[in-house]
Amino acid sequence: MFNHFLTTKDLGNFDTRSISLDNFSIKLSEALDNQIDSDYSSIFVPSLNHTTNIVDSSYPDSFNWLSASVFKSSELADGIVISKGEVAGITLADCLAVCVYDENRLSLLHVNFRTLIPKDPSISNIIDSLFEKEIFNPQNVSAWIGAGIGSCCFGAEHYAEIGNDINTISSELTPHISMATEGPRKGQISIDLRSLADFFLRKNEVRSSKIKIDDECTSCAKIQNQQKYWSHTIAKSNGLLDGRNLFLTWLT
Repeated sequence: MFNHFLTTKDLGNFDTRSISLDNFSIKLSEALDNQIDSDYSSIFVPSLNHTTNIVDSSYPDSFNWLSASVFKSSELADGIVISKGEVAGITLADCLAVCVYDENRLSLLHVNFRTLIPKDPSISNIIDSLFEKEIFNPQNVSAWIGAGIGSCCFGAEHYAEIGNDINTISSELTPHISMATEGPRKGQISIDLRSLADFFLRKNEVRSSKIKIDDECTSCAKIQNQQKYWSHTIAKSNGLLDGRNLFLTWLT
C-alpha cells in the first residue's frame, strides 16, 4: 500500500540551511514516528539541487550516514528509489512530489519546472530518467502527483521558455499553460506542473487510470486564514523566512 505525508507549517521548518543536519534527522524521525504504524529500517533523502539524477537505496555506498536510521545521498540528486520497509523523504516549498511505485519498490521525485524541462534539451527530464533506468515496468506501476504549487499561483514568466508572450511558448508546453489567478504572481502566464508531470508519465506509458493527482496548492492553502505550508513564492515576494515542508512516503 502506498503511503505519504506532508508536514504543515505549524510542524516546523525542515530547511537544512536553517537547522543542522543532526536536528534535521531528529525532526524527520519524529515526524515519521507520528505517522507510521509499521516498522521501517531506514529513511533515505536525496541531496536536492534541481537535477534529473536519481539514486537507489540498493546501493548503500551512494549514501552518507546522518543518524541511526537516516541516510542522505552523497551525490546531488532529485529522485530516489527505495524498497518496501524503507522510507523516502524530500523537503519542499512549492516544488511537487511525484511518486511512482509497484508492490515492492517506490520512487520519489522532486519535481519542478527545471527538472521537467532541463536547460540542456539533450538531458532527459527526471521522469524520463526514472524509466530509462528500467527499474519499473510502466504498465505495472501507479503514480501520485501533489504536495506543491498550483497553476493558480505559480506564475512562470521568470523562465526563458515561458516569458511574457504566450505566442512564443513551445507547442509541448502550450497545453499546460494558464494564467496565475492568486498570490503575488497573479496575472502572470503560469504553467500547470501537475499536468506537465502527468503528460510525461503517460508519455512513458503509465496508464492514466493509475495516476492520482492531489490539487492542493502549497502557496495559497490556508488554515484559519494563516499560511498552511511554507511557500517559496510567498516568502520571496514578501521578504519572509523561506522555510521548507517535509514530504515522506513509504510502502506497506
